[in-house]
Amino acid sequence: MRHATLLLTVSVLAVLVASMPAVAEWTESGKLTASDAAEGDWFGRSVAISGNTAIVAAFNDDDGGDLSGSAYLFNTTTGEELFKLTASDADEGDNFGCSVAISGNTAIVGAWANDDAGYRSNSGSAYLFNITTGEELFKLTASDASARDNDQFGCSVGISGNTAIIGAHRQSSLGQYSGAAYLFDVTSGEELYKLTASDTGGGDRFGCSVAVSGNTAIVGAFANDDHSGSAYLFDVTTGEEYPHKLTASDAAVSDYFGDSVAISGNTAIVGAHGNDDGGNHSGSAYLFNITTGEELFKLTASDAAASDAFSNHSVGISGNTAIVGAFGSRSAYLFNITTGEELFKLTASDAAASRSFGYSVGISGNTAIVGAFGSAYVFVPEPSTLALFGTGSIALLFWAWRWRRSHRRRVPLLACPAVLCAVSILTWVEEFWWQPMHRGQ
Repeated sequence: MRHATLLLTVSVLAVLVASMPAVAEWTESGKLTASDAAEGDWFGRSVAISGNTAIVAAFNDDDGGDLSGSAYLFNTTTGEELFKLTASDADEGDNFGCSVAISGNTAIVGAWANDDAGYRSNSGSAYLFNITTGEELFKLTASDASARDNDQFGCSVGISGNTAIIGAHRQSSLGQYSGAAYLFDVTSGEELYKLTASDTGGGDRFGCSVAVSGNTAIVGAFANDDHSGSAYLFDVTTGEEYPHKLTASDAAVSDYFGDSVAISGNTAIVGAHGNDDGGNHSGSAYLFNITTGEELFKLTASDAAASDAFSNHSVGISGNTAIVGAFGSRSAYLFNITTGEELFKLTASDAAASRSFGYSVGISGNTAIVGAFGSAYVFVPEPSTLALFGTGSIALLFWAWRWRRSHRRRVPLLACPAVLCAVSILTWVEEFWWQPMHRGQ
């Protein structure tokens, strides 16, 4: 009888633990700032993260001349600044750091106003760095860089494994500002393919946003089709365009779909910051199956309002979680990509001082980073108190049962549920009353 009661108690607790949310909240674990921060550097304008390493750019930094730009590598676990990255040929006005990405041991930094193709050409470039040493590996430029077209190669960058992708949204080979993107081999710095869409035309701004994951690249063209926007998928091993073009199911003029893109595994996210569902330029984002091109979910903030700019330059995806920034409301949002459900809203601990929090975002596993002009914030999940309690309860009962058997003594196993019930009441009070009140929610 006693064993049956113990088994029933453990079974009930196991069911409760399985049904409990594993994460109670994502909490701010650190605020990142540059060791040599200066007003107007725009540290945090672009951010990215891979594992426990983050890169945060300050594209107005002046180390190599006015607005030459820089980027910083951080250990997100400790908050330690690891290296400050600058271009070996840094020059005034390059805006090194206008875009950043990171994968494994390699980071890429765009410098859209670099003038290699001619004086004030803004032809653009990008640089690869070893994140363990801070060493510059290669400088990347387009094979057809133009001194005339103001290509802005490097306006967007992405990296995955041995492949990097770089956008040049003002490249004009198929019409003025039709745009292009380029694939590079990270190990050699060699240009592999120039990408253009099958229906690219003047003014599309193809390449305004780029990302790559495994063998698939995604390129946004926010001005395609009267600025309703679109995005395109490519096979990075062949440079071939996928047969499906991504557009929003409710596309409208000036939605700017494709202004931001990200990809992870079989899922892509595309931002449309001009979408008006929650008010003028409240913004939205869309999840797609990259194999079929099927739109899975439309994401909007639960508290969407006009001018939030949800998804403007700021979407990310990792595993089953997507992150979308909304700098107009100084916030960012996490979503479950398998259900489309909004999970958490992220805000800075010093929200009043965090200008444009949400302008840039990144996510890798269980760590998210959100940029704001002047700083960047790291967030990690906080385990649910209830889940910890339930797991601990099962462990307590199991220990008591083992102790009783080994010592051949009567341990009041039946009293355990009563004690645990009392503790559970305190746990519920702590999680659903004390924690929200403490957070000011």
